[in-house]
Amino acid sequence: MPEGEDRNEWIAVNTVDFFNQINMLYGTITEFCTEDRCPIMSAGPKYEYHWADGQTVKKPIKCSAPKYIDYLMTWVQDQLDDEALFPSKIGKCLFEQSQEKRSEVKRRETKRSNAKRREVKRRETKRSDAKRREEQRNKEK
Repeated sequence: MPEGEDRNEWIAVNTVDFFNQINMLYGTITEFCTEDRCPIMSAGPKYEYHWADGQTVKKPIKCSAPKYIDYLMTWVQDQLDDEALFPSKIGKCLFEQSQEKRSEVKRRETKRSNAKRREVKRRETKRSDAKRREEQRNKEK
C-alpha cells in the first residue's frame, strides 16, 4: 500500500479496479463460453460451482457458466453500488463490516477468475493437442 494512503480507501479503489479488470477479461471469452458450450460452472471435471448469494438465493443452485457469471457480476456490482460498503465520497469512514464485505467480493472474484483461467488453459491445451495430432496425421500421409 502506498505511504500516506488511507487503508480502507485504497482497498475500496483497488477492489473496484479488480472488478473492472475481471469484467473486461470475462468479456473476451463470452463468445466461447455460451449456454451450450458451458452448461455448468466448473473448474475442470472435479470442481462444479453452484450459485448462492445468501440473500435472494439461499440454497445453492446449479446453473450454466454464463448464468453463474451474470449472477456473480450483478451481485458484485450491487455491492460496489452500496454506499454503506463503498462510499463514493473520499474521506467517508468505512466500517469493519464493509471491510468484511469487500474481502468477500474479492474472494468471490478471485475464485471465479482462477476457474476461468483454468478453463481457458484447458481449452487451449485441447486445441493444441488436436492441432498436433492433425499435423502428425498430415505428415504420415
